[in-house]
Amino acid sequence: MPYTKVEIIESIEQNKNKLGHRKITVGFDGYVDEIVRPVKLKENNETIFFKTIEEFAQKILASAKSACDIEIISQAVKIGGNAPIMANALSTLGVRTFAVGAFGYPEVEDCFKQLDSGIKIYSMANPGYSTAFEFQDGKIMFGKNENLNEVTWDRIKNILGKDLLKKLISDSFILAVTNWSSLYGLNDILKGIISELSGVVSDGGRLSKYVFFDIADPSRRSTDDIVESLNLMAGFKKYFKTVFSFNENEARIINRCFFEDTGDMVKIAENIFDVLKPDLLVIHPNKYALLFDDKNIIKVDDFNVENPVISTGGGDNFNAGFCAGLIMALPPEKCVYIGRACASFYIKNGSSPSLKQLIEYIKNK
Repeated sequence: MPYTKVEIIESIEQNKNKLGHRKITVGFDGYVDEIVRPVKLKENNETIFFKTIEEFAQKILASAKSACDIEIISQAVKIGGNAPIMANALSTLGVRTFAVGAFGYPEVEDCFKQLDSGIKIYSMANPGYSTAFEFQDGKIMFGKNENLNEVTWDRIKNILGKDLLKKLISDSFILAVTNWSSLYGLNDILKGIISELSGVVSDGGRLSKYVFFDIADPSRRSTDDIVESLNLMAGFKKYFKTVFSFNENEARIINRCFFEDTGDMVKIAENIFDVLKPDLLVIHPNKYALLFDDKNIIKVDDFNVENPVISTGGGDNFNAGFCAGLIMALPPEKCVYIGRACASFYIKNGSSPSLKQLIEYIKNK
């Protein structure tokens, strides 16, 4: 890491006022998440949970051609979806945040009243529902996504109106687009932004605005769908600075759409960068993050958490920290460091940090 903790903290302190002035619009999903832990054993009044996904999978495999009964214990019911969690983390850091998505319609569901009070919410559909099985090394999510089929360009135009969406995007320093994998209408939304919101996307704005893409787990989408959508997103480079953010699983799936599989994550990042040609590419496995631009390859492996309280939403908090760094006009490698710190705080504590908490966390790690 080319910067010390002191230098990172100084950069945040010197530029934190930008967080309250520049805005971000985040869209377009929304879930109500129930976080659960599957029980491995109960003995002597002690509950022992499955620690790893592999351990849980072995239990399932052992039950093939038979049956099993696994108890789950609910840990929390909370806001879910990439857009709401990312928006909440951004607002908690002090960023002026707009969230557009499926938070309940015509009334916003009670769960989303947990969102930070600084977020301005625009909802056009009811949320999806997800049960997230939490383990120390990751999560397995089971989603009911049919409500998200209502997240379409026509519905945005009818309920929010093109003028409002145009204003949100034009007022924002970053447009963050998340969870393509669950939003089958997102391609049309992106096409609509380009074709119908004249003046928002223009060559003149490219040097000063970002579009940030996190497609989420694309494993249930076809290779043709993935390639088509990535090409559509990459085309935004004509109008904005483009940033792509993937976790390890997403990066491996995308790499296989274009190249032979490999275990070398740096090679995977190079492959994806060559195909998408973004301004910035970030890949964030659990224990480190890689940043690619046209000049540098940076690896940041600080802030690992051995016993996470929660992992669902860790990537969204990473994205929030990274975007907060962009909003503060910090070098991209500092943005990655802040993203890692935000994700680490969230995974360790189960909540997103305020800016003050983030600075203290960085200082004491």
